[in-house]
Amino acid sequence: EVNEAWSGLGYYSRGRRLFEGAQKVVSELKGEMPKTAGDLEKKLPGVGRYTAGAIASIAFGEVTGLVDGNVVRVLSRLRAIGANSTLPEVMDAFWKLSHELVDPEKPGDFNQAMMELGATVCTPKLPQCGQCPVRALCRAYARTENDKKTAAKRICTEVKKESNGAPEIIDIECLVPDCKFCLPSDAPWDKEPDSRLTGILFNGSLPDSW
Repeated sequence: EVNEAWSGLGYYSRGRRLFEGAQKVVSELKGEMPKTAGDLEKKLPGVGRYTAGAIASIAFGEVTGLVDGNVVRVLSRLRAIGANSTLPEVMDAFWKLSHELVDPEKPGDFNQAMMELGATVCTPKLPQCGQCPVRALCRAYARTENDKKTAAKRICTEVKKESNGAPEIIDIECLVPDCKFCLPSDAPWDKEPDSRLTGILFNGSLPDSW
């Protein structure tokens, strides 16, 4: 019945896992659905870190963040993190940020808003920065605007080298020697980055295992 209802939706393994999870809840958990992200991931087959965070925050109100491709892109631009997100330490940083930022009063709404922001506004190509409700907090947007102002000044007037352009915007992370989370200073934020630097910041792709 599950496979029949799922027909045409694709990702058929999800239908099977949904059925397996329901069976386990009934047969082993006395009909009680786990309510925390940790228990969901640990006790239900096929439930990973992202799915556990989504269910726990949206269905049960647990104050926990979540990370998917859209959230990675939003956080990358907000904090100007240009490192390769496939690296464990970089992904750990994204999860840490998501937990710190989540709204304690409405964690489910916040997490859904972050995913929707990445899907509709902070898109991989041609992000709609003018419509973004958090652009005032976005380091990538600030850098891009700073670059535009600097370029305009260079075209319109000659200025002394020591006073040319707007002041540099410095990342907090860059105060630490050998920061692994920042793009090189010559990598513009409004253009396609070198694939060696990051595979997620602008194209939003994640490995199949996520």
